[in-house]
Amino acid sequence: MADGNGQSPSPSDVAARAQANAPSAQGDMERVCLPCTGQAAVEANYTDSWFTPLTNSAVRLEDSTGIVIDGSLTTEPLIAHGQKDGDAPTAPLVTMGTTPPVEVAHGSVVASIIPQGGGEADGGMADLGTALTQFRDKALIDLAPYVLEWETKGLLSIPDARLRGLSKGLVSWYEGEAGFWGGVSDLAVSQYQAATAWYESYVENQTPLEQGLLRYGGLFGQMFVYGTSMAETVAEGVTGLFEDIDDLSEFLDIIMQALRDLASGTVDLMESALDSLRQLPGELGELFAQLIDNGQDWIERLILIASDTNAFEYVFHILMAIAMNMTPNFWAEMSGVVTGFILPEVLIEVVLAVIAALLGGGGIPLLAGRFATFIVKLRGLATKARSLGVLANILEAFVDGIRALARIGKGLHDEIEALARAGADNIARIRHRVRQYKIEVDPNTLGMNGGNIRIVRKLDNPPKRPVRRHDPCKTRGKDPTKAMNSMVDPDIDLGADMDALKRGQYQLIGEDIVVNGRTYGYHPDTGTTFPKAGPGIINIDRAQHQFIKQLNGQPYENAMKFAENFPGLDSEKIAQVLEIWRKCR
Repeated sequence: MADGNGQSPSPSDVAARAQANAPSAQGDMERVCLPCTGQAAVEANYTDSWFTPLTNSAVRLEDSTGIVIDGSLTTEPLIAHGQKDGDAPTAPLVTMGTTPPVEVAHGSVVASIIPQGGGEADGGMADLGTALTQFRDKALIDLAPYVLEWETKGLLSIPDARLRGLSKGLVSWYEGEAGFWGGVSDLAVSQYQAATAWYESYVENQTPLEQGLLRYGGLFGQMFVYGTSMAETVAEGVTGLFEDIDDLSEFLDIIMQALRDLASGTVDLMESALDSLRQLPGELGELFAQLIDNGQDWIERLILIASDTNAFEYVFHILMAIAMNMTPNFWAEMSGVVTGFILPEVLIEVVLAVIAALLGGGGIPLLAGRFATFIVKLRGLATKARSLGVLANILEAFVDGIRALARIGKGLHDEIEALARAGADNIARIRHRVRQYKIEVDPNTLGMNGGNIRIVRKLDNPPKRPVRRHDPCKTRGKDPTKAMNSMVDPDIDLGADMDALKRGQYQLIGEDIVVNGRTYGYHPDTGTTFPKAGPGIINIDRAQHQFIKQLNGQPYENAMKFAENFPGLDSEKIAQVLEIWRKCR
């Protein structure tokens, strides 16, 4: 040998020397060798308009060798930077919703978000439905004396004629909004219409100058005509809660459009609504900007609740149905006690209370106790105007009603499942799909004794009617025919079932939907339903389905000849088809 040692080394010595001299970069021989590996990271986001990061979710990574990471890694949360939700000194960092790179084998890598729990969301939904039902009933009982007085007397329930004129804008606004939100009696609406007519008649009897001031002079023009001085109308103001703020009545249109969009339960519309509130003056606009730009957890909860349930549809519709029952005489009672018309301030405080509920006890100090302070101020003024005490009671009950929102949001977050594929040395981009549709609110749940409110999970897509092949009166031609075919009896009001589905009046049992006692299957990719079982659902075989298509597409005589010659159609089966089909006529 070259080293002068004439003895050949044993195979074990050769292996030992090779291992000892191997490059250190080769790594653990029990793992895939490094030249055969790469690195993969995860980036998780929702598919909303803000492209919100999906944070604090457990990640599983699988490569060709098996599971590499199984839930021990999470997408980066805001708390990892020691920042509070909505109170970060800077906007959430670009690393939100990502993971550090992980060593994986070359080839395809599957990254998935895995559930971390279950059941809490359903419990929160049940709690919210019960709480909103109780809130609605209590609030309407408290408002009943004012509503009854308004229904009975209309504008005469406001003693001072000057205040009747100052209430004109309020009356017109209510008349326009009541139809959208519902929950207002026909008699109350008719009094709004009568009040508008009274005002127009009053204006016509004034001098041309006074008519111009009333129609175009705004609040000060009305004060001039009615002889109302500033001393008579301006006292201690609830708006004093806000610094450097103008009268929010000027922003009522923006606020009301935002509330309509929030009540849509549609994620992108809700985000647009919150963005619009940046336009509010002074401290309020700055507060909404800070909450949106520097928020994370509350935004994720808002997205998940809106995407997966009808909670926000009901929260905001019930709230506004209550507001619509705060009739002009209710607000007129406050005149001289508070500055102007305080409903805009009340509505903004309610929106902030919803955000505070989504924070679940965390978040920025500016929201902590804010709503409670607002209520205390109202109670302090209630000795001068009873309606302010009623308003305080209603708002306090609303806060109790929405506390379940954080529980729902957290529960839905813990249930998230999503996945994406990528190669080694790539980023697996997980996109959690957001549902973008509204479940209609049952108008019967908005008034007194309107029945229990149910918060339900949304389907993947808005439900659609069964296709034509399930309709014994319309199926024909090339409609698919299967071994067994479910048909809806013509006596059944299929439209009522579909309306109930659109209003969330259903139960989910596995992959089936139960509505009005009937069970429907569901195609999640399209939203199309199909009948399966229950009253009025009839199953017919292939031959019978072919026969009923002939009845709908051919003269009766030709269809009967078809039946007589078609294999598998006996007299009993023919009679069953004819019994169903004749109901179509």
